[in-house]
Amino acid sequence: MNFSYFEALAFYLSPSIPLGLGWFELLKSHQANRAAWLPCIVVTTSLIWLFLGIFFPLLMGPYYSGFRYSIIYRNFFLNLAATAVALTFKPKLQIWTTIASMMSACVWLFVEAINSVV
Repeated sequence: MNFSYFEALAFYLSPSIPLGLGWFELLKSHQANRAAWLPCIVVTTSLIWLFLGIFFPLLMGPYYSGFRYSIIYRNFFLNLAATAVALTFKPKLQIWTTIASMMSACVWLFVEAINSVV
């Protein structure tokens, strides 16, 4: 394994730090509103899908298939929607979840770029 593999893996893992802080703030706030949980759940599910796709690439579908690109684009747009929802919360909850969802959207764009080139 070369150094660029570890750089990509660190980039894939980067949203998990603000996501963990977002979960911490959400659980600390005892927020009963279901909408407050939605962005954290979306980003967590998206990152789990991404990590499974790293180790088992065929879970995202066959290479160069429409199914693979639809998974990538759906995760990208779901993370953008999670960002919009997260922006409606109190500032303490808003900041970490918004950062995590935007970073996750950027990671999915990176995955799309890599899949379209390689």
